[in-house]
Amino acid sequence: TARRAELDQQSLDIVDFQEVSANGRETLKGVIKDFRGVPAAERPGKVGGVIKAFQGEVDALTRRAAFAENAFFAVYKALEDVPDP
Repeated sequence: TARRAELDQQSLDIVDFQEVSANGRETLKGVIKDFRGVPAAERPGKVGGVIKAFQGEVDALTRRAAFAENAFFAVYKALEDVPDP
């Protein structure tokens, strides 16, 4: 059915989001490690890149959360329409 195909696609998308999130976390850890290796005198000039990396990760996590919430509410709405046995 169409609903089953939609749920299957959503589950695949959730797995993709999980992988992207794990990769983003590793990337962010690398940015932080690199920043820590920068001499203190050069850090003010590099902090913008660190902030940008954090903002990118926050944006990605926000998209992931919004997708999961929308998927949940779609399933909830579909179950709400099912007659109570």
